[in-house]
Amino acid sequence: MELFDTYFEGVGVKVRYSDKGKYFNDTIDRFGGIEELGKFIKAKDTRSVLEKFMQKEKRTDNGVFYVRTDQRSYLDLDAFADSMGGQQNAANLLDELLIKEVVYRGYILKCERCSLSSWYSLDALSSVFTCNRCAFQQQFTQKHWKNGMVEPRWCYKLAETVYQFYEKNSHLTAQVLYQLKSQSTTAFHYAPEIDLIDFDGPGNNREMDVAAIVDGQIVFGECKTETLKLRDIVKFEQLVKMPIKNPARIIFATTQKVSKDFEKKMALVPNAELMVRSDLYDD
Repeated sequence: MELFDTYFEGVGVKVRYSDKGKYFNDTIDRFGGIEELGKFIKAKDTRSVLEKFMQKEKRTDNGVFYVRTDQRSYLDLDAFADSMGGQQNAANLLDELLIKEVVYRGYILKCERCSLSSWYSLDALSSVFTCNRCAFQQQFTQKHWKNGMVEPRWCYKLAETVYQFYEKNSHLTAQVLYQLKSQSTTAFHYAPEIDLIDFDGPGNNREMDVAAIVDGQIVFGECKTETLKLRDIVKFEQLVKMPIKNPARIIFATTQKVSKDFEKKMALVPNAELMVRSDLYDD
């Protein structure tokens, strides 16, 4: 972060991590680095596990349990096995993710007093559980199981920071950084999802999805899981007019098709380039 503070110091722009940046950094810490995170998201099988945690509909046929009151989906072993091609592969992945605290193990239980269905961490359970809504303490038995199961099954919760990271589409930023790191031969530094304070005047702040230094060269970028718009270029047009050294690369990354109008306008920005889905994900 200090390197980017120094870069913008002469034009009065201050650099801070956004909330998205905080989620991003915690996610990287849990996975063990940008390379480990990048590989996980790039691969279709492991990425599909994260996609299942994003589901917002009630489905039990694929081992995904959406709990409306929690507004979260929880996965059982079958959901992992469906993604990983078998239960043993799923169990191996779960061991890894549990150790890294990317996921947590627990049960979905229904309160006998207020009927709230909610997920409860294994750490919060003994022979009883306390309802998250009405605080009633009760011994859990068959009537508390989700969806009329005879026996309960483990359900796994995604760590909240990882959920926020993925739900806010920072996985695309992670893939750009993973790609840049793979291109580096000597040194790689990055500060993902930052806010540029007073970017074009007092009180005018801008987000910067990608901020990296690759072998001594400054790289900035914009990441969109939706279609890139012409307005997405504006801050970079402003940036290259500032009395500071221009970035060596400006990357526009998207998972959608890119219009000819966007490509035409982007070509006027020095050192600008595109990264598309096929560059970043295995599908």
